[in-house]
Amino acid sequence: MDSARTDAAQLLSMASRAMSRFSGHRHVLEAMALRLPLPEVLTRLVQTLEEASPGTLGSVLLVDSTAEHVFTAAAPSLPPTFSNAIDGQPTGPQAGSCGTAVYRREPVIVADIAGDPLWQDYAAVARENGLGACWSTPIFDREQRVLGTFAQYSREPRAPTDDELRVLDDARDLASVAIQMTRAEEALRQAETQLQFSQKMDAVARLAGGIAHDFSNLLTVIGGNITLAMPFVPSDSFSFDAMLEARDSCMRASALARQLLSFSRREPVMPELLDLQKEVREVAGTLQRVLGGHITLQLDAQDSACAVKMDRSHLEQALLTLAMNARDAMPDGGTVSIITRTLELAGAMARPGGPSGPVVTLAVHDTGKGMDENTRARAFEPFFSTRTAGRGIGLGLPTVYAIVTRHGGAVQIDSAPSEGTTVTITLPAAERHVESAPSGAHAAIRSSAGTILLVEDEDAVRRLARRVLMSRGYDVIEARDGVDALTAFRANHDTIDAVVTDVMMPRMGGPTLVEQLRSLRPSLPVLFCSGYTDVLEFDPELSGPHTAFLPKPYSAQSLTEKLQSIRA
Repeated sequence: MDSARTDAAQLLSMASRAMSRFSGHRHVLEAMALRLPLPEVLTRLVQTLEEASPGTLGSVLLVDSTAEHVFTAAAPSLPPTFSNAIDGQPTGPQAGSCGTAVYRREPVIVADIAGDPLWQDYAAVARENGLGACWSTPIFDREQRVLGTFAQYSREPRAPTDDELRVLDDARDLASVAIQMTRAEEALRQAETQLQFSQKMDAVARLAGGIAHDFSNLLTVIGGNITLAMPFVPSDSFSFDAMLEARDSCMRASALARQLLSFSRREPVMPELLDLQKEVREVAGTLQRVLGGHITLQLDAQDSACAVKMDRSHLEQALLTLAMNARDAMPDGGTVSIITRTLELAGAMARPGGPSGPVVTLAVHDTGKGMDENTRARAFEPFFSTRTAGRGIGLGLPTVYAIVTRHGGAVQIDSAPSEGTTVTITLPAAERHVESAPSGAHAAIRSSAGTILLVEDEDAVRRLARRVLMSRGYDVIEARDGVDALTAFRANHDTIDAVVTDVMMPRMGGPTLVEQLRSLRPSLPVLFCSGYTDVLEFDPELSGPHTAFLPKPYSAQSLTEKLQSIRA
C-alpha cells in the first residue's frame, strides 16, 4: 500500500512537469490534484489540446486488457455518431490511425483519410462526420505497456504542423500520467479496503475462536458425561430418550463449534492427497439428502483425476455449506450442478490472491433466485445473512472462504437476480494422487491399560477425562498445569505410560511441558488436547509417531482411540 502511495505522488510530480509545457492551462492539473474521475480529467486535457492547436478536434481512446480493442474515454468535440462508430473496434494493421498506432506501437499520421488504406473500413463514417485527416500517437505507461492513444483530427485533409505534433506529444505524456495515477489510486483504495476487510475478519476470527474454545470445553464436559451415564440408564426409559436427545444436540453444537474454528482458522488442518472427483462422488449421497427430493443434484467431472492436497473434513464441510445455501435459494426446487476441472491458470487468467499454474476448480451452480450486486459483494462478510431470523448466523460462506484460502486457494461468486449462483473454488493442483491410508475409524486399535498423566487446567474437563480413562481401565495421575505435571512425572517416572495434556495452561503450557518431559524420556507418548488449535506450532522434535492432537470438544471414544493409537 505504501508503494501505491509513492507511485501516486511520483505521477503527480510528473504531471506537474508535463503541464508546465501547456502555458496558462492549469485546470487539468487541478482536476488531477482533486482526484476527479478519469473521463473528466481526460476531457479537460483534450480541450486543452484543442485550445493549443486551434482548428483541431481531439480524442483519447483506451485499450482493453489485451490491447485488442479501443474504447472512447474522452472526445468532447467529435461528433457522437463518429465516436460511437469506432468505440470498441479492434486494433490491427489497417484499423484507422488509432487502432493502427496501438498495433504498431508508434505514431500514425494520415493526412487524407479518404485515400489512405488504413482508413478503408472507416472512411465513410469519417466523411459523413466531416473529418479529413487524423494523426494519432500511442500512450504508454512506465513499463512501456500501451494504455491507449491520443489523437487529433482536422476537418480538412492536411499534414500536422511541428507545433501541433509537439502539443500532441505533450498531451500524450500528460494523459499517460493521468491514467496511471488514476489506476494507482484505485489500487490504493482497493488495498485499503482489503486491509480493512482483513482487519475486520481477523478481529471477528479472534472473537469466534475464543467463543469456540470456551464452547468446546463446555460441550466436552456435557457430551462426555452424558455418554458415561447412558449405560446406567434403562434403554426403554424416558430418561434414556432424553439423554439421547441431549447427546444429539451436543453433537450438533459441536459441529457449530467446528464451524467457528474453521472460520477463525483455529481448527487443525490435516491435508492429504485427494482426488476431488472421487470425494465429491462419495459425499453426493449426503448432499442429496441435504438438498431434499425437490432438488436435482448433477455431477459433471472430466475424465482425468483432479488431485488436490486438502483436509478431507474441511472439503466435506465446504461442500455441505454450499449445498445448504443452494437449497435455501431454491425453495420451490431446481438443480444443483457440481463441476470439477483441472486447468492451467497463468497471467490474466489467474485471479488476484489465488493460485496460478496448474489448478483444480470445483464449481457449485444452482438455478435459484441469485443475488443482487450488494448481496454478492457482502457474501463473505462475517455474520451477514439474507436468511430469516433463526435460520442462519451468516458464517456459511465466510467459513468456506476461510477453508479454501487456508489451503492456498481462492473463491469467486458469480450471481445475478433470477439467474442462479455459481461459487467457484480454485485450489492448487497436487502433483499426483495416491490413495490415503485408512482413517482412525477403520484402523485397528490395540487396547491396553496403563498409567496416564492427565494435565488440564479446566476442572470440569479434567474430571470428565479422568472418569473416561478410569472407565477404560487406566490409572490416572492428575495435574492442573505444566508445573504440577512436571513435579508429578518426576515422582512417578517409572509408572507413567503416557501423557494427555492441554495446550494452553497457566504457568507452563503443554508444548513446554512435553519438551522437558521428553528430555527425561524421549519416546514418551503424548496426546495434546485444545480448542485453540492455532497454537500448535510445535518444535519438530516434539512431533513423531508417539504424538497426536485431539481437538475439543472430544468424545469419550475419540479420547481413548487417540490415546491407544500413540501407544500402539
